Amino acid sequence: METTTFYYINLFFWNVLEKRDGYTNWWGANSKFRKNYWDYKSTLKYYCGFRNNIFDDVKTKCNLAEFIRNTINSKSYIFDQKKITVVQNLDENIEIVTLPNSLQQSILNILINSIEALELVQTSKYIIIDLYLKDETVYIVVKDNGKGIEQSNISKVFEPYFTTKHKKQGIGLGLTNVYNNIVTNLDGKIKVENIRFEYDQKEHQGVQVMISLNYNLSPQFKMNKII
Repeated sequence: METTTFYYINLFFWNVLEKRDGYTNWWGANSKFRKNYWDYKSTLKYYCGFRNNIFDDVKTKCNLAEFIRNTINSKSYIFDQKKITVVQNLDENIEIVTLPNSLQQSILNILINSIEALELVQTSKYIIIDLYLKDETVYIVVKDNGKGIEQSNISKVFEPYFTTKHKKQGIGLGLTNVYNNIVTNLDGKIKVENIRFEYDQKEHQGVQVMISLNYNLSPQFKMNKII
């Protein structure tokens, strides 16, 4: 469904904004929108380039660092608008077979939660993303300095329809889907916890989401064809 939406949005932009002369002046005068659009186009091209059929989530071998960078770029306009610094510590050599739709949707939902949580922060805003391989397990770790989640709510974040009284806590938005994607579709694990960490010589507190994926595929996940 998500890729179907991407496809038709792309088709609309191509016909309306790139091909029709009536929009030439508007297009030329709106450099910020133009930049965001081309960021989107680049991500879409990469995203759909994994497979011949953009409507299916097909197991695909990809470079995870490049995949994560392109996923982050799809939200670059929001990071710029909200003055959020995104720090990427990515191992460039990790290649893995995955379901790109499921993985990208999961990373995007986690990023959106961090963006929501950072609405409450009045000082510097950070989202830090680590990608590394340890003991035959690939880790994708996303943490922010959005002050964290009430401890009593930590165990509830994956429950369907879970919300809190404060919408801007960055809790619950899409995390049920993230859990299903990671655990069911990708045969992985996910953990959410409050964390304190140091960055830029200052101590911060926030939420850390850790995704762990098998570097060597399980027999069940390897069954179908890989493209």
